[in-house]
Amino acid sequence: MASRSRKFCAITYLNEYQIIKCLSEHLGQIRAYAFMYHDKDTYTEKDVYDGCGYVAGDLKQSHYHLIIVTYNACTVSAIKRWFGGYVDSNGPINTMPEICNDVYAYDDYLCHEDKKSIAEGKFHYDREKVVYSNRDYFKAHESAEYDNSTLAVEMLLRGVP
Repeated sequence: MASRSRKFCAITYLNEYQIIKCLSEHLGQIRAYAFMYHDKDTYTEKDVYDGCGYVAGDLKQSHYHLIIVTYNACTVSAIKRWFGGYVDSNGPINTMPEICNDVYAYDDYLCHEDKKSIAEGKFHYDREKVVYSNRDYFKAHESAEYDNSTLAVEMLLRGVP
């Protein structure tokens, strides 16, 4: 049986319009989301291997990082289907979701504000450019205002059993 979760992170090569369209089709299932455009990421020594065609320092293909928090548990394959159906001249446009253990840490990663990204010298992205559906949800770890009772009230108000 496939693992289910309420918290996902993803990398996608869709454009912003396509991302918003996909998310808007599932707003009734989404408690919060955030995404950020990455166009300054570079390959590191760790990323490079013989025959890959890249060298350390080359720019990676522009992409978006997403965080999605759902009301009900979903599978990774279900989230992947939300973003399917788009193609470009190279074929299907890939979106790679996975279960996210810590959405607050991943929120920091959106701008490379996490300790690992800082230590690795990754480009720092402007927090003001992150697209949030509910910024307060992602700030909750700072103020601890969100908890299970808040989730329960939200679900009741939305008619989620």
